[in-house]
Amino acid sequence: MRLTGDGIDLPAALVEFGTTFVAAEPRLRAALGRPSRDTGVQNSFSNYGTCPGTKLRALEYGGGAMWVLFGDVKRDGGPLTMYQWALTPKGRPKAVPRASALVGDVSTFAFGIGTTVQQLRDGTAADTLKVRERDEVFGPSFSLMDQSSGFFGNLTDTKSSGTVTFVQAGMGCGE
Repeated sequence: MRLTGDGIDLPAALVEFGTTFVAAEPRLRAALGRPSRDTGVQNSFSNYGTCPGTKLRALEYGGGAMWVLFGDVKRDGGPLTMYQWALTPKGRPKAVPRASALVGDVSTFAFGIGTTVQQLRDGTAADTLKVRERDEVFGPSFSLMDQSSGFFGNLTDTKSSGTVTFVQAGMGCGE
């Protein structure tokens, strides 16, 4: 099982961004077990930020180490579809899959919370990784464009020893 820039690659099948909650939830439960938290449908302005659409439903796994967000992002009032997964510094990170970038024809690079900036640089091609010293909203951050839609994350700092503190793929939520 791995988290990709296009969705969540489960043993049975890839659950792509845009998959409805009704189709995705049973697949996620079969592969990851019951979520440690299910928010139910709520306003898209929430603890996860100001998210796209008007409705949000979050499933958290590993005590909050990973969340999967669903919302009415295609059309306000439409069905809830998966639009983001994120790895956070909370909970039990060993209980959830890691992000996996496709960095060659068949090679992948797995990373997650605690991966160092040097490990990001060593595991990817220089033209696919951008490390930013400061962003007025996110602070030190990185983006990684692989053969999928790519990843975004936060860092403790941009030195080689700096570490990943947050990773996401899909549509982001604002502050």
